[in-house]
Amino acid sequence: MYALAAVAASSRGEPLDVEAAVRAANRAAARTVERKGAQDSIPWRDELV
Repeated sequence: MYALAAVAASSRGEPLDVEAAVRAANRAAARTVERKGAQDSIPWRDELV
């Protein structure tokens, strides 16, 4: 979840699913350490699905 999505959900009064955010962050971190480079190693959202 990107920060903007969290702010948008918060402004609409929707609860933030912390567990889902942590799972997504864990998947992103796992993909990041598999690749070389800094910014190039950060996965796009569609790569995590």
